[in-house]
Amino acid sequence: MSTEQSSAHLRKLIESVKADWRGTHRKLPDPAIFALQDERVVAAIESRFASGVRLTDIRQLEYNFATGLNALVFDFDRAADDLASLATDAFLVLLNGDGAVVALVDPFDPVQPNKYVPPLPTTGEQPFVLERPSATDTVAFEDAAVGQAEARARAFMSRLGVVDGLLINTTWCDYATHTPVGWKSDRTSDDCAPIDTILT
Repeated sequence: MSTEQSSAHLRKLIESVKADWRGTHRKLPDPAIFALQDERVVAAIESRFASGVRLTDIRQLEYNFATGLNALVFDFDRAADDLASLATDAFLVLLNGDGAVVALVDPFDPVQPNKYVPPLPTTGEQPFVLERPSATDTVAFEDAAVGQAEARARAFMSRLGVVDGLLINTTWCDYATHTPVGWKSDRTSDDCAPIDTILT
């Protein structure tokens, strides 16, 4: 592909990013428009366009609060003569808070960014409780086990001097408001907690 053709593709890309920027619901990450102002990023895109490779995605990685850097990944199709390769074709752009490019990592493997650790999972990690599902939904609690827990709770409450039962909602509201006719208790207003309920 000639330089003129690749430059035409680049101009079209920049125009589409600008159009997306002006839109209400953006499909591309905001730092993309700043990344395309950098000569190194433009040169990396131009070299791929010149070899007939298509840009497939521009995506933003998680913001790094410790460094204040934004990370953009430019993903491309593999070249026509490299169809058998499992490698990805991408580069990483790091931008500071002002939108200036501070680093370009080319090539970049988004599947395994660090070759010394295993590849990233294809889907997001699930919370621990979902990774290790519990069988509590199918477990039936016997009356003997529940009875022991209730007995311990009742013994604890009796040591506190509470009547035999369970105390629920022990928050009280003792605020008062000064009115033209004097002080008025807010204990029964909507802003206060309801009166304690004893379950026997």
